[in-house]
Amino acid sequence: MNLKKWISLSALLVPLQSIAVEIDKTYVVGTVGYSAAKGSCSADSNYCDENSFGGRLGVGVQIQSFDIYANYLNLGETFNEDNVNSLEGIGVGLGYHFDLPETYGQLTGHIEVPYLLSKTRYYSKSKSNEDSSFFTYGLGVSYSKALADSVDGLVKLTYYPSILSDSELVFLEAGVSFDLNKIFSGPVVVEKTYTIEKQIIQRPYTSEPGLTRVGESYFDFDQAVVLNPDSFNFNRIKLEMFDSGTNTLVMKAYTDPKGGVEYNKSLAGDRCDAVADLFSVQGFKKVNIECIAVGQEDLLYDIEAFDRYNRRVDVYIAD
Repeated sequence: MNLKKWISLSALLVPLQSIAVEIDKTYVVGTVGYSAAKGSCSADSNYCDENSFGGRLGVGVQIQSFDIYANYLNLGETFNEDNVNSLEGIGVGLGYHFDLPETYGQLTGHIEVPYLLSKTRYYSKSKSNEDSSFFTYGLGVSYSKALADSVDGLVKLTYYPSILSDSELVFLEAGVSFDLNKIFSGPVVVEKTYTIEKQIIQRPYTSEPGLTRVGESYFDFDQAVVLNPDSFNFNRIKLEMFDSGTNTLVMKAYTDPKGGVEYNKSLAGDRCDAVADLFSVQGFKKVNIECIAVGQEDLLYDIEAFDRYNRRVDVYIAD
């Protein structure tokens, strides 16, 4: 494989950062895949295995609804009784993506143009090995969904209708992509993060009419598992409830703004139930716990970098 060609294709993406267009995402991607070829073996072959494993490594950008990417591509090998043939190359691609409803991920249709190198290696020393290179094209679709703040999981299916002479190939792959914009965020964001975290740590136990706030719990994206179950001082809360002459707790559950309103209402309800279960284990009766699923309304911070603080449940004592 010519590494210089791969580096040259990848370098084409770098100047895009200086174009007067807002780049929404810069990412790197790695996959492993299963290739199935058809028509690559001659009709008189006694044995032919056209299925194999491969993969890709790539870099790309998202500009509005478009994906532009370059990658190294390995489409695996085919075997017959007298030789093995491998396919690998470099290429560029263009995709158009749209978000699915709620938080179900993203669907992308793509076309790519790889420059492939075919290597045929014969088992018999009486035959000379053969190398050839050619351009082709592929059409396909991919599905991706966020696994973490800067990591997406993806599944991709591409059909190459013309590989060498009258053969075709389907490549199914799965892998992950990493959002470089989020991973390498600048020092200004770090400074803002510190400021916000300091405000939250020092956030007093404020009151609303008829309610006294006594704590909060936090959650990962699209999850309802309490991240900080040890943050509540259950004995102190019981003492405050005894002093105020009440046995009722009110829990208000929130989400970040990603996803639909109804989905986030349901997710907020699940988070509230998770915190209520936590209190139930500590001796609080669930019949005395009122859950209010607020969802994505009334955000604490309208900044995406601080969405982890919007994903919370606030706990109050009802006066």
